[in-house]
Amino acid sequence: MARACTICAHPDRDAIEADRQRGATFQVLAARYGLATSTLKRHMAAHADRSSARTGSPGDPNAAGPHASADRARVSGQNIPPAVLGATQRRFLDAFVAQVSESAACRIAHIDRKTVRNWEKTDPTFALRYQDAERQVNDAIDAEIARRGIQGVPEPLVSTGKVIRNDDGTIMTVQKYSDRMLELLAKARMPRKYGDKQQIEHSGAIMAIPGDVVAVAVAQVQAQRGVLADDDDLGAAG
Repeated sequence: MARACTICAHPDRDAIEADRQRGATFQVLAARYGLATSTLKRHMAAHADRSSARTGSPGDPNAAGPHASADRARVSGQNIPPAVLGATQRRFLDAFVAQVSESAACRIAHIDRKTVRNWEKTDPTFALRYQDAERQVNDAIDAEIARRGIQGVPEPLVSTGKVIRNDDGTIMTVQKYSDRMLELLAKARMPRKYGDKQQIEHSGAIMAIPGDVVAVAVAQVQAQRGVLADDDDLGAAG
């Protein structure tokens, strides 16, 4: 009975084949995905898409092409073979949403940010998918800010340097809230009410005055009121 191919059932099969297409050697792939080089070679020879096969350099069984001597980031989307372009873009977008970081997603997909910018300009389908991924990332950030500011996060209860436990042995926790996160959420959702700038009317026009300037002005007015009140008291006493 023929043994099943490990890589065919591997969750990162597309990424493995895409990395190989971009020039990764079998040794690099083995280290990256925890596989044996012999397993990788058998899969690429027997099961990888023939349309994406490459001819190695003479005398170099690990070469992925005449110019592929090391795994490296690409600076242009056109440099990635069409056979693996879609898989590379999917890997980047999935990682972008999961990691909430474009830089981290580029590292995972083995591309650089110039490649992403190039795809945005030249590939309308990718541009739309990237916009959708950005919305998901922004929603995740909004949700985390709301969680910390409104719902709170449990933190272990500590007394005299020791964690307090419940009768059943579980760690006792207290719900902690972040005023700063709540402030950011309020400013983002209700900028007219909680924004850093306040508006006043002047000569029929609207002027934006920074909140700290307003605070200083209010303090000065309050101080002046105190001086006037003291003068009134002195006058009454005289």
